[in-house]
Amino acid sequence: MSRVGPLDIDLEPEWEDVTEELGSAPPPYTLTRPGSGAGVFQFSPALYAGGALPNATLDHLQRLCADFGERKKLGTATSPASYEDPLRLWYGMTFAVRQSFIRVWYASDRKSFVLATFIPTGNGATEGECARAIAECERMASSILFAEVPAKVDYYRRDPERVEALRKASEPLVRDLRAAGFAVKSIDDVPKLVTRAPAVVPILIQGLHDTSSPLLKNEIVGCLRDFPMTPESVRALIAEFEKLDGPDKFDKWTLGDVIREKATDELFEDVARIAKDVRLGRARQMVILALGKMRDPRATDVLLGLLNDEEYGHAVSALGTLATPRAAPQLKRFVKDPREWIRKEAIAGLKRIARQS
Repeated sequence: MSRVGPLDIDLEPEWEDVTEELGSAPPPYTLTRPGSGAGVFQFSPALYAGGALPNATLDHLQRLCADFGERKKLGTATSPASYEDPLRLWYGMTFAVRQSFIRVWYASDRKSFVLATFIPTGNGATEGECARAIAECERMASSILFAEVPAKVDYYRRDPERVEALRKASEPLVRDLRAAGFAVKSIDDVPKLVTRAPAVVPILIQGLHDTSSPLLKNEIVGCLRDFPMTPESVRALIAEFEKLDGPDKFDKWTLGDVIREKATDELFEDVARIAKDVRLGRARQMVILALGKMRDPRATDVLLGLLNDEEYGHAVSALGTLATPRAAPQLKRFVKDPREWIRKEAIAGLKRIARQS
C-alpha cells in the first residue's frame, strides 16, 4: 500500500504519485504511468467529519456519477461498473467528451467519499493502452482505504463553530488529563500520549462515557484506535457501543471498527452479544467481522445464525475468514447473491475451506 494524501492505495506497477510535481496544492491528487502517454488518474477525497453517518450504497454512488455527468453536461453514460466488499465500494461510468472521453468513479468506505477520474492525455496512446490504464485505475480504486486522519484536520479548520464546540466539550477531559500529570493543552495533544497508554486509556474511556457531545465522542474513539488496550478497556468500549440512547451524531460504526481491531478471544461472549443485537443496526458490521478472527469454536455458530440477518454479507465474509469446513454448505447459498461483493466473499471462503481440506 502507498499513502497518497489521506488515502492508502495499492498502486499498480509503474504508476507514480506526481501531485507535488504539478506545483499546485491538492486536491486533486494525481497519479500517472510515466512514459505511457495514456492518461492521468486524479482523485479528490471528502472525509467524514461528523453528523449522520452516510452509510453509502452503490445506488448512492451511481447517482453521484450521474449527477457529475449532468453538472458537466457530458451526455449519456456508458460502461457502468461497480465493486463492493466489506471495507469499500465504488461505482464507475464513462462519458464522451468531444473526440475523447472521461472515466468517472465515486468510491466510499460508507463514511468518506472520493471522486476519481481518468482522463486520456492525447499523447498518442492507442485504444488498447487506454483500456489497460482504465483497468489499472479500476483495480487501484478497488484497493482504496481511507487512512485514519482526524476529521478536524481537514474539516474543522474550515468550520470555526465546530472547533469551538469541540474545545468546550473537551475541557473536562483535558482537566482530568492534567490532574493525572499529563501536560496537555487541548484534545489535539492526546495522540502524543500513546506511550503512556495504561494511564491514559482509562481517562479517555471515562471521558467517552461522561460526555454527551458527539464531536468529543468521535474524537476520543479516533484517539483510542492508536492506543494499546487491555481486554477490560475494550469491554468498556463495548458497553458504550451497546447504549441505545446516545447522541444521534455519534459514529458508532467507527467505534465498532475499533472494537474489531482490539477484541480478543477473551471477549468472545461480549462481541457475539452485540453482533447479534439487531437494535444496533448497521453499526454492527465491523463487530461481525471481528468474529472472523476469533478462535473460539462458537464463533462459527454465531455467524451461521447471522446469515439471515440484514448484515448477512459481513457474516459471509467472517465465515470465509474462519474457513470452518462445516460452514461450506451455507456459504454455497451465497455464490449467486445479488450483490457482487457478497458473491466474491462466499467464493473466496469456499476456496479457503477447500485448500484446508
